[in-house]
Amino acid sequence: MTSNLASYLKRFYSESHLYYKRLAGAEWERYHSRYCQALIQQIPSNSSVFDLGCGVGQVVHAIALKGFKAWGGDISVIALQQAKEGGTGRFVLLDSGTLPFKEGTFDCVGCCGILEHLPDPKRALSELVRILKPKGRIVVASPNFLTVVGLESPHPCAKGLFRRSRNLLKLTGKTLSPSLWKQPFDALTPVNQLNPNEFEHFDDDAVWAIEPILLKRFLSSCAVDIRSHSCLIREHKPWLDRMSRWPLLRTLGGGILVVGQKRG
Repeated sequence: MTSNLASYLKRFYSESHLYYKRLAGAEWERYHSRYCQALIQQIPSNSSVFDLGCGVGQVVHAIALKGFKAWGGDISVIALQQAKEGGTGRFVLLDSGTLPFKEGTFDCVGCCGILEHLPDPKRALSELVRILKPKGRIVVASPNFLTVVGLESPHPCAKGLFRRSRNLLKLTGKTLSPSLWKQPFDALTPVNQLNPNEFEHFDDDAVWAIEPILLKRFLSSCAVDIRSHSCLIREHKPWLDRMSRWPLLRTLGGGILVVGQKRG
């Protein structure tokens, strides 16, 4: 993506006080708890964990309180100021696509609802894998912008029968493409045109249509073995959670929660 997009995005997240005010008021159980549980599941309580695009720090605060060495990174000074005032954990201001950590620093890394807002989501994923220790855990949560089934539509590109039928055709084509991992995610036009004073839904500023097929293939190309994949990024009843892992449904559903392990 062009450097102009990176500049526009940085300006938006540097100026949009409204965005972070609403993010701070987001319901924990609805937006963060499932991702947070996936990050710390089956790792020792003193492990190091990094949350990319941490926003106002809810996930970092929660993990730090459980005894983990929790780090968060974001490009927004506004967000990090709130994060540092809101609880424990360590936070770092990000200024480029390269994360300010050495290779193999963290036991677990992740991002939740951030890839669709970045200038280069594939570079961000590569960087997360780079700073992850061998055998470390990576967790990626995102709306599925090419969803076909489900009641919730995160973005206009997933609303209506016509668009969902088109999404099904796109997903089918991606499944059959042997070189899909080399391709970029489909670009989106931001609903709010990246105006910091116009914000209604959390994905009004999305610039990429993140979807599970390319996401998993790209992670695999970065030496990550996929351990689990669900189409639910929020807490639900156990029977629905089991259904969300069925191969077809997890590809067509409205969310993406992928857990992987770095080879080594």
